[in-house]
Amino acid sequence: MSHLVTLAYIVYCLILNPQIGLFFTPVLLVLHSLSQWLVRYAGPHGTVPWALAFNFIAWFAQIVGHYGFEKNSPALMDSLVQSVLAAPIVIYLELMFSFGMLQETKTKLQRSRVVARARKSLKTSS
Repeated sequence: MSHLVTLAYIVYCLILNPQIGLFFTPVLLVLHSLSQWLVRYAGPHGTVPWALAFNFIAWFAQIVGHYGFEKNSPALMDSLVQSVLAAPIVIYLELMFSFGMLQETKTKLQRSRVVARARKSLKTSS
């Protein structure tokens, strides 16, 4: 089952943006292999509680970080499904940008954010 979920997510990434999908696919395959190894090593009863705890802590930290420090609503409050699918890609992109990679993609994303903010301000001022 995990093979199918990983494959579906890789296809989703490739459809979303082929360049980003190609860069992200090896990372997903390594993470999938690591998770498979952990399940074989510790068994499902040994890994599921840790996975659930890790997810709970990560979601809690995201909510506290957004509300407490940024004074923004986290994206997961708008669309849980989109947050689960898009968040790993966004984190990966931020990491790539910090290493100076995918600069053209970064520029395009920055331009689209500016346009989205301008549209939002026009709607609120009307």
